[in-house]
Amino acid sequence: MSCVRHVAAPKRRDPTPQLARPTPTCSISSPRRAFAGEKPPRPAFLPQPPGDPHIPIKAIALNCTLKADASEASSTDVMIGLLKDAFAERDVTLTETIRIAAHDVKPGVSSDEGDGDAWPAIRSKILAADILVFGGPVWMGQLGSVAKRVLERMDAHLAGLLKATPYPG
Repeated sequence: MSCVRHVAAPKRRDPTPQLARPTPTCSISSPRRAFAGEKPPRPAFLPQPPGDPHIPIKAIALNCTLKADASEASSTDVMIGLLKDAFAERDVTLTETIRIAAHDVKPGVSSDEGDGDAWPAIRSKILAADILVFGGPVWMGQLGSVAKRVLERMDAHLAGLLKATPYPG
């Protein structure tokens, strides 16, 4: 049996004096520093009609945690809160977070599954928003059951869109 001994390579000295190094103006971890207190510019993909530099953009979040009680801590709520802060920096308002498990969303693949179904009201809020945030836990490599139910219900809307717009293929 042999033993291998690792010897660290000698460190190279940087010939550039410490003060002459360029100071980064922006880093991936904190893009705010690049704007020195100003709001970051709006992304090019967001529409801006002439004469109105700030269009109000509304977002809605669906929290698909398995916890129905809003008083229970949810890591999905924490993530949605981080997105809310990031959106606010870009003049996007997160108008509401809907905890799906607290509502009676019936199983199915249509827009309305009958009496007592909470989905039609939630769906109308989704359609009124510009951005949909879809958050939920991942269990054993898959979305949780509440998130899957929401996707099944959204299937009815997507099927309607595909009928209205022919999809090649």
